[in-house]
Amino acid sequence: MDKIQGKNVSAVRKALEAGGNPDFQLEVFPGLNHLFQHCDSGSPSEYASIAETFSPEVLDYISSWILEKTGNTNH
Repeated sequence: MDKIQGKNVSAVRKALEAGGNPDFQLEVFPGLNHLFQHCDSGSPSEYASIAETFSPEVLDYISSWILEKTGNTNH
């Protein structure tokens, strides 16, 4: 995890903890932009040129988290 990313994760964790909900999980997905797309630079200027709409591994991660939290093991 790079230095800037580490600061962002720390700030997000601190905000979530301050909000009082202990049921959260933070995960860093290197090589993805803020729209959860694989990218080269992460710059918004490349968003329009990326064909991928949403990273499959992030979608799987989110889906698994939701299924775990809802107790649904029949996926």
